[in-house]
Amino acid sequence: MAEFPILPVNVSALIADTTHMSTEEFGAYVKILCALWLNNGKVRECDLQKICQLSRYKFSQVCENILRPLTVIDGIVSQKRLEDTRLKVRDKRAKAANSAAIRWRRPGACDRNANGVPSHVRTEYERNAIKISKKEEALHTDSSERTAPQQGASEQEPVKRPAQISRTEFEALMLGKRKAAS
Repeated sequence: MAEFPILPVNVSALIADTTHMSTEEFGAYVKILCALWLNNGKVRECDLQKICQLSRYKFSQVCENILRPLTVIDGIVSQKRLEDTRLKVRDKRAKAANSAAIRWRRPGACDRNANGVPSHVRTEYERNAIKISKKEEALHTDSSERTAPQQGASEQEPVKRPAQISRTEFEALMLGKRKAAS
């Protein structure tokens, strides 16, 4: 993904740069600008025909008009106004990130999470997790209160600790407790 996926366009400057172009040339020029924006402001000159999606013959006819507002140095194409816009966007983005970092470091900002919900507000998932942990704790205290197996009793099932009980066993046990309580 590009560093800056959105290209801000100064429409009056774009129209002023392209008054000499036909509609087809204008479309090819805008495609080049988009490719420059996505490729950090530089594209190889040999790739322009592919970017414009024109045949070699058609590209050779319109190439002069398309390249007039662009700068070509050592086979690399760029555009001064686009580079200025890129620098402004980068600076604005850095300032916004810095402001957000300062805002989150402010006293009192720590009691919120990144999505803006205060930490004292619990989600339904968190409430259910707390209920389950309380049930597991109750199960643990019930199993530790059991007495040792009586002598002479046939093979009795050993007492399982909460970490050894599967979820289905836990649910069956809780269901049995509910029936016994009612």
